Amino acid sequence: MQKTYIFLALGLLFAVSFSISCSSSTSVSTVGISEEQAKRTVEILLNELNKNSTPSNPPRTLAEWQCLVQVSPTEINGKAVINYSDFKLKGNFVFLLSVNSRQWIIDRAEFRSDSGTLSWNQYVFQKVE
Repeated sequence: MQKTYIFLALGLLFAVSFSISCSSSTSVSTVGISEEQAKRTVEILLNELNKNSTPSNPPRTLAEWQCLVQVSPTEINGKAVINYSDFKLKGNFVFLLSVNSRQWIIDRAEFRSDSGTLSWNQYVFQKVE
């Protein structure tokens, strides 16, 4: 019984922190990426990835752009929902600041369905434009 309350409290804490993190992302633009730049770069990345789509690797499209959340001075998460086949996957595009070029890039995509049965986790490379 006590374990149930702990898991319930953790789930509630996660839900609250997710909504707070999206609503408090206004400071992200001070590190060099705007919401518009991030969304445009994600769309470019998805278009590039979709050039190699097959029936076993269906195209991915951006269903909803949610927000940017700064994780550290060199990492920002772009929260989004993507369409993948007949599913909606929620997750992050992870933006990193390249040490060598001081350029922001999308380093990876981390998405999963609500049920957790389908996921898309892939290292990618796309410069922020």
